[in-house]
Amino acid sequence: MIETILGLTVLNTVLILYMYRVIKNHHFYYGRPEED
Repeated sequence: MIETILGLTVLNTVLILYMYRVIKNHHFYYGRPEED
C-alpha cells in the first residue's frame, strides 16, 4: 500500500514537472517574438 502511494506520488511529481517545463518552454517560444 505505502509503496503504491509513494510510486504514484513520484509519478505525479515527474509528470507535473515535465508538463511545467513544456508549458514554460512554449511560453518562451510564443512570448519572445510577440514582445519583441
